[in-house]
Amino acid sequence: LRLALGASKAGLWFWDLTTKEVTWSDESYAVFGIEPGSRVPSFDLWLGFLHSEDRDRVERELETALAEHKEFKTEHRIVWPDGEVRRILVRGTTAFNSHGHAVSMSGINLDVTEFRQTEESLYESEERFRQIAENIDAVLWVRNFTNGKLEFFSSGSERLWGIPSENLMSGSAQWFEYIHPDDRAGASALMQEQITTNSLDLEYRIVTPDGRMRWVRDRAF
Repeated sequence: LRLALGASKAGLWFWDLTTKEVTWSDESYAVFGIEPGSRVPSFDLWLGFLHSEDRDRVERELETALAEHKEFKTEHRIVWPDGEVRRILVRGTTAFNSHGHAVSMSGINLDVTEFRQTEESLYESEERFRQIAENIDAVLWVRNFTNGKLEFFSSGSERLWGIPSENLMSGSAQWFEYIHPDDRAGASALMQEQITTNSLDLEYRIVTPDGRMRWVRDRAF
């Protein structure tokens, strides 16, 4: 269990609500950036680690969990003694006596800092891609290779095809309606070939809703 907790940057805790005594596993100390046994665990010590902008919210969530007999589940920032800001996920379960009064709470602290950083970086990358896709004079599209569905179609389709990208997102049948009849067979064969080769490079004509004919070069990789 210790190996699993250490590897996942998680620590266990127990809070006796009668005596106010708090117990941390060694891994919980690590979550807060301090050496095991270097501090005496307490509610005030935990509170002191909370980021000032998150403290009031987390206290309210804890009070609500106790009052409404719900699981305590929250994510918040903490500040290590050296000033480093980390993000942790906290889950706690409360034990009640026969009168319905809370007598103890136990749970886990999980450091999710790296996970959230990766998630934010991915979001930023996706947002940069979307901004580029929506502003270049071309049409970018993303197809799910597993199910064949289109997952993204840039708004450049409105300039090139003369129709909203949402119309083309509905599927290949909708897409093919705008390909010149003389080019549909060749385009279809090459697009089917893409399924096995994972690449596509073809030129074909399209007919826009207002009757204009345009040449398109379609590349995929």
